[in-house]
Amino acid sequence: MVVGFLHILKHYGAFINMATWQNERNSAYQLDQS
Repeated sequence: MVVGFLHILKHYGAFINMATWQNERNSAYQLDQS
């Protein structure tokens, strides 16, 4: 149970990191365009 929770947490954390990185990249791209 705990291992499964940590496994989900790890994937969820990776998803959050990827979304944050994507947002930062998009923001930088938009700033560069303006």
